[in-house]
Amino acid sequence: MASRALVIPCAAKASNAWAMICVPVPRPWQLISTMKKPIITQTFDPCNLDAGETALTKLWQLAIKDQDVAALAEQDMMIVHCYAGTKDTAMFAERYSGCAIEVKSLGGDKTVDMPFDVTYGGTRTVGTAAIADGVATFTKATA
Repeated sequence: MASRALVIPCAAKASNAWAMICVPVPRPWQLISTMKKPIITQTFDPCNLDAGETALTKLWQLAIKDQDVAALAEQDMMIVHCYAGTKDTAMFAERYSGCAIEVKSLGGDKTVDMPFDVTYGGTRTVGTAAIADGVATFTKATA
């Protein structure tokens, strides 16, 4: 880190005494920041419960039928960025090992709605995802 010398009058000695203090001058890439790791949340609203939706059926069973709060707080979730990478075969993906899911409500007028929020947490693993026949397959990136 570079230093810059500051010359200031020294009050403890005679009026003609000076003190030199070296103050480190941070480079732009060495600045201290109070920025923290982001908390990533995602809201799924509206979210209709349809027959045959495997993920939503599992969520309904955990949240409504079993009321398993501990399981809802430790879900393994994946975000597939379909706009980044090769369509259907190698899209950028993030996998989080400890996600919390909060079901907001259950009901609706003409359909059964179950909006929910996901807070992504735990260990983040990046890689790619391939989607075939409605199934996403995650491949961890190599270092």
